[in-house]
Amino acid sequence: MDPSVTSVTSVTPGFWGASSRRGSRRDSGGQPGVTQKWGRFMSTINGLTAKQQKALDALLRGCTQEAAAREAGVSRRTLGRWLTQNVAFQQALRSAEQEALKRIQRRLVGLAENACDALARALQGEAQPAQVRAADVVLARLMPLRELVEIEERLKALEERL
Repeated sequence: MDPSVTSVTSVTPGFWGASSRRGSRRDSGGQPGVTQKWGRFMSTINGLTAKQQKALDALLRGCTQEAAAREAGVSRRTLGRWLTQNVAFQQALRSAEQEALKRIQRRLVGLAENACDALARALQGEAQPAQVRAADVVLARLMPLRELVEIEERLKALEERL
């Protein structure tokens, strides 16, 4: 592990640490925050401030940059600078996004067997149209996502060599 990478819990325990483990962390809409849902990989964020962590959390939940800046208590322009000029913030966001893609891929792999079963039932005339459509969606999304994750990993390996 990179010695410059610190545990988020050791950076700001009140925001990322104990509260997210207890499950009390909620976003502005009352839903569990990304830090609770994706907490397994959030422990490797590299020394971000509490405001940067809040902005990252909001971006990972799908908030617009304007909404993420508002939640973090910074201007849209400040968030824009973090996204374009702050290497630690960029790396943390990229890492979190890559881990989210890997998690989604694992979930789709888990659903793929059920999807194949549904298609087999459909061939025998036993599956509902909605089951067939869902199976088709799962299988159609799995391969491109798998390829994307593999390309991301290869690119990261190449960048590390440079």
